[in-house]
Amino acid sequence: MPTPLATSIMRRVITILLILGLISCGPEIYDDSEAKADNSSDTIPLDLSYYPDIANRTNISQLTDEIEKVNCVYTQGIGWAGKYTRQYACYERLAEIATKDELLKLINHSNPAVRVYAFYILRSTYPTTAIESKETLLNDAEVVCFFSGCVQMKVSVSMLVADSLDRKANSQGDSTIIFRFE
Repeated sequence: MPTPLATSIMRRVITILLILGLISCGPEIYDDSEAKADNSSDTIPLDLSYYPDIANRTNISQLTDEIEKVNCVYTQGIGWAGKYTRQYACYERLAEIATKDELLKLINHSNPAVRVYAFYILRSTYPTTAIESKETLLNDAEVVCFFSGCVQMKVSVSMLVADSLDRKANSQGDSTIIFRFE
């Protein structure tokens, strides 16, 4: 049977963990005020139809400007509810309309989130070109916000690119090692 001191410590640890869990998915840092969900359904679409203003954009600089404002790399769903964000919608629209040459230019963009998203698109659409251009970003030590699920952190562009390449290699059954830590 645990001692009263051990029980008290366990309660405090559990309370602290619960508080940290709630804080990690805390206040929204994204703006979805322009979202136009179809209110006739109980489900919210997790695609560009949720943001028709973004879905209709044909100007790449408008998309990169909006990505630059948030300055964070979001995955498809963030927070406990897996919220689909304007940031991710801009990334998806960029993937639809950007050419290979435009993406190669964006790899040298001044904003780190734009550079990462451009590389993600290259990796999925033009894998050979992505491998050829990876050296630019694997040496990029600039720090960028990364938000996936309930986890938000600051990481270097090079780490996101290396992780992206590693996941792509592993999904293809390749056991290539990207980094060797000594």
